[in-house]
Amino acid sequence: MDRRLADMPPGTDKIGPTADVPLVLVVAEEWPGLLRAAQARDRKLGDRITSAMLRLASEGRKAAFRVLVLARRFEAAAVGGGYLREQLGLTISFRVPAESLTMLHGDDARELGGEHAPPNLVSPSSRPLAAP
Repeated sequence: MDRRLADMPPGTDKIGPTADVPLVLVVAEEWPGLLRAAQARDRKLGDRITSAMLRLASEGRKAAFRVLVLARRFEAAAVGGGYLREQLGLTISFRVPAESLTMLHGDDARELGGEHAPPNLVSPSSRPLAAP
């Protein structure tokens, strides 16, 4: 990512994927478990991993990187802080307890949570909450 950002032409704010510079998808499955294991082994290692993921999530898009973070419980404390959750542009949840909907999808989900916990919800960062 650093090399791509350094090679970015002046006056350009992002790199589009091409055959020479392909899109890179970074998948972190069971992210909270990875963080717990790293912190248990070496606190500094856990901090470095968290810092790298935060940077990927906040700057990677302009270098043709995409980040997919998977977790069973996406609580801020378990995933390295609320900043990471804020940087991820799309939240998809499957069946969750009604009280968790607001945590995952914001206040728009409160209305849905009162009635039922739908099987899945999608909330893109710039669009209203939707049940597909």
